[in-house]
Amino acid sequence: MVKPVKIHDNNLWDKFVSDSEQYFAVLSPGTKVAFFVGETDKNFLLIERTEGAIDSKFNVNSSLNMMETDLFFTIAEDDASELLDDASKLSNFIKEGKLGIFCLVDDVVMAEKGLDKLLNNLGFAPSCAI
Repeated sequence: MVKPVKIHDNNLWDKFVSDSEQYFAVLSPGTKVAFFVGETDKNFLLIERTEGAIDSKFNVNSSLNMMETDLFFTIAEDDASELLDDASKLSNFIKEGKLGIFCLVDDVVMAEKGLDKLLNNLGFAPSCAI
C-alpha cells in the first residue's frame, strides 16, 4: 500500500481541524471554509460547521466551486506541511502572510456566519465587504 503524500493525508487534516476546533467552533451551522493547498485549486480541505459538529474532508485532485464556500484560504504545500506538524501556527501564518484569505460574503453575512469571530480569533482584522 502506498502511503499518501503528507499534505494529502486526510487523517492529518482531521487532526489539524480537531486541534484548531476553538477557531471553527464560532461558526454558524451551514458555514463552509476551505483551505486550498498548493498552486492549483484541486487539493483542498473543506470544513463545514454543522449542528453540533465540525466536519472536514481533504480532497485530492477534486473540484470545488469556490462560490459554494463562505471563506477560503490559500496556502503553499510546504507551509501546509508545517501547519500539519503544528496547528498552533495557524494564527502566525496569517500574521506572516503565509495564508491568502478570500471572503465571498459581505460584512452582514460574515457576522451572521461567525466568520468575523473566526478571523478576529486568528488575529486578522476582518472585513469582507464586496
